[in-house]
Amino acid sequence: MNREELYKELAEQKEEMRPGERMEAYLRGEETDYLPYGLLAPEDALVHIWGFTKGQVHRSFDVRCEIIRRKKEEYGFVGLSIPLGLRGIAEAVGSVLEYPEDAVDYVKEYAAADYSALNAIEEFDVGKNKFLLDK
Repeated sequence: MNREELYKELAEQKEEMRPGERMEAYLRGEETDYLPYGLLAPEDALVHIWGFTKGQVHRSFDVRCEIIRRKKEEYGFVGLSIPLGLRGIAEAVGSVLEYPEDAVDYVKEYAAADYSALNAIEEFDVGKNKFLLDK
């Protein structure tokens, strides 16, 4: 590609899209100005930076809304990320998790104490799992 071809291609590129528009176009298989991205699970860090505890975010809808508002205002990110993660899967199959006020949640009691107990854990349908449906 020479300089003229590059300038021609750049001139034909779309105007910058808002993050929501970009993701919607990408999911429809349409051309976007660049690939959509997002910070990987930034809430844990942002919660602390903005002066909240993990417990407040876990219990308070208003705090969760404030986190979403500030993510959009300061970084242009829209939407809500709710990762299930490995501990969430453990909880869905029967493990008991502990949710400290301002520390990382952890598995308090495992559903399977050793490999021999794995066969006792029933497979589940995500759409019918009571734990997941209650979330």
